[in-house]
Amino acid sequence: HKQQKRTRLDIGLLSVATAAPPHIAYQRDIVEAARMVFRDDFEDFDRIAAVFFTAGITERRTCQPFHWYLGNHDWPARTAAYEAGALPIFIEAASKALERAGLTAREVDAVVTPTSTGIATPSLEARAMGELGFRADVMRVPVFGLGCAGGAAGLALIENGLIASGDG
Repeated sequence: HKQQKRTRLDIGLLSVATAAPPHIAYQRDIVEAARMVFRDDFEDFDRIAAVFFTAGITERRTCQPFHWYLGNHDWPARTAAYEAGALPIFIEAASKALERAGLTAREVDAVVTPTSTGIATPSLEARAMGELGFRADVMRVPVFGLGCAGGAAGLALIENGLIASGDG
């Protein structure tokens, strides 16, 4: 039997938009907090901590005030904080990206949602579908745990999924 040739899709980013959490944590404060947390576990912490200063990052944005992260929070509390903080940020960034691309959510075939900071079930894009106006059949690709590579991995997953489904 004859094998059908697979074709690659022309996929890409039509726009980029950002949204940031409301709180700022400064790198110097993060280093001091990490020193307190890890000083008994890592004898060479000061040597390892140099990466905090050589990474070129001076501040980070957080959904909770910095001191909150030093508290003892159980899994449900951390998940609730993630969901409460991440969902409005997702909606803001997605809305901006759609506007910049000149698209409505109904015109989108696939949504990639990479995250390394929390897990939500249902996922963020599933929770935002109705508010943003995505179709019920939009391909959703929540990607967790890949860090900065999550977006690229998500695009590859979408491309492969569309090719396999015959839509590509």
